[in-house]
Amino acid sequence: MQTEFIEKLAHIQQQKNSCIALMLTPVVEMMPVPVRRYDDPFLPFGKLAINATRDYVSAYIFDLASYLAIGAAGIVALERTLAYAIGDAVTILHGPFATDGYTKVFEEQFFGFDAVTVTQPGLVSAYTQRSDRYAFVVDSDLTTGQSLSIDEKHQLVVAGHDVLYHSQKVDFESVLRDEVKRLRDLYD
Repeated sequence: MQTEFIEKLAHIQQQKNSCIALMLTPVVEMMPVPVRRYDDPFLPFGKLAINATRDYVSAYIFDLASYLAIGAAGIVALERTLAYAIGDAVTILHGPFATDGYTKVFEEQFFGFDAVTVTQPGLVSAYTQRSDRYAFVVDSDLTTGQSLSIDEKHQLVVAGHDVLYHSQKVDFESVLRDEVKRLRDLYD
């Protein structure tokens, strides 16, 4: 049993009174206009989203495909955005992984995520060799309202693409914060 991970998640959820997990899927064309002006907008976008939601979110889900879409710069942005999110939220890497060949990505010295998503229940054991790690079995897409479950007591409700990109204007932060707060109040 992944007791350290479950305890960490339960502590964060209790502290924030929230079961919301924000899915970070950076897409340049959908980012707020002021952020698009950066040469590498993924990190500023991630920081903006995290700053806006830090009080209401128990977990951040990083969509690997979105970060890989811009190549090496995306991986650097993923690493730096993850470092910015670590501390008061659980971090999840959404692959979703279909083989056990990516377990090195999950090791501490590489990225240090708390959890990953996998496509088959049989893969969970390959990604949970440590008690502070977890693997969620999911379909390929995570949408708003979908739940990532450990058991009935420990669940995360995903705030997806439609919540993240509810506004692409200067009011992005306040709109995102309000949308995540609304979801938190709905599910908690």
